[in-house]
Order: sequence, then structure tokens, then C-alpha cells
Amino acid sequence: MTSHSKYFKIVTENTSCADFVHCGNSCWEMFRWNALNLGYGCCKFIGPVSVIPILLRFRELNTDLIKQCCKKFLEYSAAAWLMSVIGLSFMCCYYKLFGKFYTWSILATPAASSAVICSIICSNRLILMFSRGLSSMVTEAIVKLYADDFVFLRLLRDSPVALTLAFMAANTSIIYALRQIKSDVFWFIQPYKVEQSISPAEKVPSPIIDRILPTEMQYCQHKSSCDSFLQHEIINYLKFGIGIEFVRIIFGNAKHIARRPLKFFAFEFFQKIKLNFVGFLVGYAGIYRTLTCFLTRLMKEDSTNNHLVAALISGTTFYAYPQLSLFGHAFTTAVELLWSIYFIQHKGVDRKQKSIPFLDKIPWSRIIYPIFFGYLCYLRPFYPWATPKIMMSILRGVTLNRESQIMKAYCSRLMSCSDPNVLYLFGMKE
Repeated sequence: MTSHSKYFKIVTENTSCADFVHCGNSCWEMFRWNALNLGYGCCKFIGPVSVIPILLRFRELNTDLIKQCCKKFLEYSAAAWLMSVIGLSFMCCYYKLFGKFYTWSILATPAASSAVICSIICSNRLILMFSRGLSSMVTEAIVKLYADDFVFLRLLRDSPVALTLAFMAANTSIIYALRQIKSDVFWFIQPYKVEQSISPAEKVPSPIIDRILPTEMQYCQHKSSCDSFLQHEIINYLKFGIGIEFVRIIFGNAKHIARRPLKFFAFEFFQKIKLNFVGFLVGYAGIYRTLTCFLTRLMKEDSTNNHLVAALISGTTFYAYPQLSLFGHAFTTAVELLWSIYFIQHKGVDRKQKSIPFLDKIPWSRIIYPIFFGYLCYLRPFYPWATPKIMMSILRGVTLNRESQIMKAYCSRLMSCSDPNVLYLFGMKE
């Protein structure tokens, strides 16, 4: 894969922000248009994400849950609108400031600058959520970008088996950490916490599990029988997977549904469901919960080792849906949780070691957020094949395809100066 940065100087010679950023309109007209219209694009993009909590907790639907989802929707949409308007405007500002475009000033620095402003204004919870998402995407981008230079990264990119093994290790680390500490990170399953003293309870009959591995007492932490508990978990994750797919298909094909709804739901809807994703979720939860029950019955205690073995084996279901983006989320979640455990264990143990309290005072999410966002925006024009698809979708969605127009203008000038097939390398069609 080639980098487009070597063509950048040729393409941007004798050009201004009117040739790329706003394509003929003045800077003020572009700013006014963005301020008035990008809010719609941000709300349209954030809307499906805000609906997911309602779908997951539909049986518990109440006024407080709706208010909470509406509040998050407005907060996320406002933050996305602010970043979009400021980022696009800063592209003009940096051109006026330096007199020409640089590889770092056309997208990366404006994006990072808008993220810095957003991180100052927005809440810690919002910035933390954004930084976690960007960390996952940066992990995916690094694997794609440096896979040809490092054997391990090449295996992660090209081998589903290697990616599954890496996911199994990350999943085991996550389950171990979630057993030890309380965290608000999103993971597909929440294990029971480590209890200092657990006394066996009176046995709750489980006709199916008792036939396979009978026990005299109730050693599991769940209150119901193992049969009921496993059935409840599997059904919930099946609903979760189908709900996610339903939202993805509906919002991803809204225009097509509006034109031909009957044809879409009769012939195309079920074909678009990713059964491997649903199978991964159901299999992951089913294997993990089933193994923890069996191992707890076998060992007659709910130990951490039981959960680690179950987590390792349940991670094999990742092979049904071996997505690099999903591994990126698992890797960054494991790193965050393991660092939290390390900090908790060493905080106050050695008072002479001043690095731990110092590192705790650093607002990592507010530092990571602008750096990672700027880095991903830098990859977009110069390494589009390494840019995560979800990042491209975000940029297109929150800018109402302004980002695509900028890239098309850049590509058209690039094609007139170099390889006519370069548009393909940008992941864009002629």
C-alpha cells in the first residue's frame, strides 16, 4: 500500500481552502452553512446509538430511562456538532495562518484542535466515552498500518485463528479485572464479583444440570436455579443481538425502506442480518455462564480460576465473528482495566513512590481524546486503507458528507497529477 503524502505537495500547490474545504464559497458562508446544517447530520447519526439502551431495557421502560436517553442524545449530538463546525472552520483558519496546506494541517490539526475545545467544554463522562471509542479505532488502525512491518500484527490482520487467540487472552484479562473491581466500561458480560465469604446455600432444583453434575448445595452466586439462570441469560443475549442488528439494518437502509418498504422487509431484511454476530453473542454468553456453573459445582466454590477458565474457552466463539474492530475494543478495555487494578494495588503501598499519585492526577481521557482523534483524521487522507470504516462513517455522518466532498476534490486533483487508479486507494468510487 502506498502513502498519498508524497503526492501532497504536488496536489496542494497554488491551491486555497476554497479548492478543498468549501469548494467555491467564502469561508464565512461555509461556516454559516455548517453551523446551521450540521446539527441535523449529528442528530441523525447519534440517534441510533441513543435508542440502543431503550431496546436493551424495554421491559424496564419508564420516564426516567427515556429522560436519561434523551439527555445523552442531546449531549452527544451537541458535542458532535461543536466538533464538526469547529474542525471544518479550523481548516480554513490554519490555511490562512500558514499560507498553504501541510500534511498535518489539512485535517489532523483542525480535528485535534476541535477535540481540545470540546474536551474543555464537555463533561468527563462524555470525553471518557469518546476516548474509549477512539482508542479501539486507533488499535485497529495500528494493526492495519504496521502489519507489513511486524509479524505479530500481520497475523492479527490476516489470520482469524491468531486474532481469536488474542481475543481469548484479552477476554480473560477483562473477566479477571471485572471480578476484582467495579468499572463503568462496556463489556458483553458482567461476572459476579469476588466475595470474601460465601457460604453454600440451600440447593435450588435444576432438573437438567442436576442430571449432568448433581450437587448437594447451591454454590453458584445466582439466586435462581442453574437451569433458569442459563435460560434467562441465553434468551437475553439473543434479544440483544437481534436488537442490535435490527437498529443497524433499519437506520443503515432508511432511504431504501422509505422507497420500497414492503419489498425490503419481505425479501431483503432477513438477508442483511449478521447471524454470525448474533451467534457470537449468544455462544459467548452461553458458554461462559454454563462453564462457570459447571466448574463451580465441580469445585464446590465460586473461585476466580473457574471464571478465568470459562472466559478463556468462551473467547473461542470470537472465531464466528473475527472482526478487528471488536478485538480493538477488547484490547483497549483490557489495558484500561488492568491499569486500574495496578493503580489500586499500588496506591498508598509505597509512599516513597511518587509516580502513582502523579499519574492518577493526569486527565488521561482529555489527553488521549484530541491526540487519537487528530491521528485518525490524519490517516483518512493519506492512509485510507488503514482508517477504520466506522471512523469514515462518523466523519461522513456528522459532516453531512462534507468530508467526502473534501476528499473527492483532493482526489480529482491527485488523479490529474499521478496514478489514475489512486481514487481506488482512497476507498472511493469514481
